[in-house]
Amino acid sequence: MKINFVYVLVVVFVLIVILIRNNIGGDKKKREIILDRNCEIVGIEDSVIFKVDPFGEHFKCVTFLQDEVILELRHYKPYLKKYPDISFLFYIETDDKEYVIETLKEMSFTYPVFIESKNNEKMIFINYLLDSKSCILEITNPSISNFGEQLEHYSGGNRY
Repeated sequence: MKINFVYVLVVVFVLIVILIRNNIGGDKKKREIILDRNCEIVGIEDSVIFKVDPFGEHFKCVTFLQDEVILELRHYKPYLKKYPDISFLFYIETDDKEYVIETLKEMSFTYPVFIESKNNEKMIFINYLLDSKSCILEITNPSISNFGEQLEHYSGGNRY
């Protein structure tokens, strides 16, 4: 009976050490987002083009949304102008590309967007701030009061 108790204690101790070494309960490991580079890019006729490789090794603001909430893009317009060194990538899930283009025109949203096929497994609207290796730094969006501060913190190419 004593040997079983000692054995259980050793197993529990080893499990605790393994959990600590895997950072459970410690610092969070950064999770990488694999960005789809093969999506169709659409925009309105006077759409801006990417000034740098949008997937390059620099800070990114990546938004995934379904076409039902495409109007949320209007909240990004001031940030697109203020932070030109940040790649803003907008992935829109839709089966109706023409609807997306018409809505972009109505909003005068001149930034290109990526079109993905509808997939009901994804969230309706989520935004990530990614570092130069596409690892998640923050989960946020323009409706959060410190969104601009977060962009300011990471912009300029020297804080990630």
